[in-house]
Amino acid sequence: MPLDLSSEPFPANGAIAGEGARKLLGTPTLTLLQTLARESGQNAWDARASDSVRMQVRLRTLDEAQAACLRSEILANLPESTHSHDLLEPARTSSCVTVLEISDFGGVGLGGPTRADIASPDKTARNFINLVRNIGAGRDIAGGGGTYGFGKMALFAASECSTVLLDSLAVDASGSVERRFIGCHVGEEYVGANGRRFTGRHWWGRSPDEPDASGGFVEPLLADEAEAIAEGLGLPRRVAADTGTTIMILLPRVENLHDAAAEIRAAFLWFFWPKMIAEGGAEPPMTFAIEAEGETLLVPSPEHFPPLDLFVQAWRLVKSSDPQSRAVICERPRKLLGRMAITRGFRGDRKYGAETGPIQGSAHHVALMRPVELVVKYLPGTPLPHEAHEWAGVFICNDDVEVEEAFARSEPPAHDDWMPNSLPKGPAQTWVNVGLRRVGQLASEIVHPAQSGTATTVEQPPLGSAAARLGQLMPRSVEDEDRVRRGTIRGRRRAWSVEPAEFITLEPVEGGVSAVFRVQARNSSAEPLAIRAMPGLVLDDRISGEIELPDGGKVVTQNWTTASGEHFATGEIALLPAGSFGDFRIRVLVPGLAAVGLSLDVED
Repeated sequence: MPLDLSSEPFPANGAIAGEGARKLLGTPTLTLLQTLARESGQNAWDARASDSVRMQVRLRTLDEAQAACLRSEILANLPESTHSHDLLEPARTSSCVTVLEISDFGGVGLGGPTRADIASPDKTARNFINLVRNIGAGRDIAGGGGTYGFGKMALFAASECSTVLLDSLAVDASGSVERRFIGCHVGEEYVGANGRRFTGRHWWGRSPDEPDASGGFVEPLLADEAEAIAEGLGLPRRVAADTGTTIMILLPRVENLHDAAAEIRAAFLWFFWPKMIAEGGAEPPMTFAIEAEGETLLVPSPEHFPPLDLFVQAWRLVKSSDPQSRAVICERPRKLLGRMAITRGFRGDRKYGAETGPIQGSAHHVALMRPVELVVKYLPGTPLPHEAHEWAGVFICNDDVEVEEAFARSEPPAHDDWMPNSLPKGPAQTWVNVGLRRVGQLASEIVHPAQSGTATTVEQPPLGSAAARLGQLMPRSVEDEDRVRRGTIRGRRRAWSVEPAEFITLEPVEGGVSAVFRVQARNSSAEPLAIRAMPGLVLDDRISGEIELPDGGKVVTQNWTTASGEHFATGEIALLPAGSFGDFRIRVLVPGLAAVGLSLDVED
């Protein structure tokens, strides 16, 4: 049975018109797809039911049956407005209807009251009305990113017909779940045939048994009816454990579905990489799957997405309060505003659409974030003199309630900046102002320190632009990563294991650079274990046995040090004592512009 259409009339006291609602998003600094990815990912994180959430994005063309379901069940009734009718007509008549689906699994879904005039004692149970009914709902999760505020208008901006369909398996405070489905369209205000003015906001659902006095209200479809229409549209199936929401954007504003999927993948990496880091053997807090017309796109780990590898290193320094990190302090009024750290390295090859991100060229930026650890923006600094070198920093504001709230309130609707002048004069404005200024100053001090007459400058070593290739010394695709991980060496005659070498960084040295690899080894036997580290040139993405360069130079294993920097061995071979564990850094001298890897062998 076709869904009922509800068109919102202006009440006597007035309301915001559809075109006004669309303008509330402002003018984000990001592209439309980046804003969409940023907003949807943030909403999924804030609405998670536990410590982790899984996101899935699909860009696809509806098949004939799915398009028929859309036409007959949802778009059978169109708004009276000529403007909205013209926007929606292509979705009814086109032979090629494309959609962009954004789903989260492991979230609480769109629960709570379905009417905005009904109070809810549970602040976390307002997701339905905040996304579907209200405009500009305030942040109601302490330390969250700002669920379903003005930024939700990015969903409608991403649709050629300004229409989204919402399918949710919502969980309430008691733990019970309910399937809900509703359609939403934001058009322009208009005057109806009866002379009444309408805002331009419309919903498709089911009229209540007792019609609303205003005549402008529909409830979402529930339970089996909601599940049936979701299935008819080809939306992801959900069992009881798969709570969360799917947002289907009709006729997305993209020229090519595959290119759009790649840009969304890159945006997730650029803004959610702190949530994509697996620590201590656990699954990362957020995982992402992306498809375009049934083709799955590979989503690499941040460590394999330069320059995020450098940002991850800086993030770890901040998280551990490493001595290399710096406190950012406001003197008047005295307040710890947060911590920051910076790392430097050679520019790694850009892959997976990284060039569509907010950093063009070599990185020279600080990633700004609140304790929720979603990247707000990348604050540019001064680049290093040579384009083959780059630096990356991370600043996380203090989790002190007053400080975190100040930075959160300074964000525009798209959550893509910190704007101190948007705050009233007072401590909050001062903290954000000083924080941004001090982060810039510290970045300059760390990256471009005052040089003494004997100091080594950041321009060393004097390598050509081709040195950028050195940023990726080993095969770095996820498939290669899996292949190497399976290459762990284990003893047959006695108990020992050696993990495969992991490239860490590059260090400038006299005569070239040193490639630094990490190797972990455990010797549970009663005899010393001889481990040999053999460097080799990388040819065709594989480590060869070649060590001689065309110009006559050689790649050579220099030394082994412990994780704390203590010397352990010189040359290729190191002896690991019986009953011990080692976490080593092995340095390989690379005299020229060559890609090298490190193979390991053990004498058992």
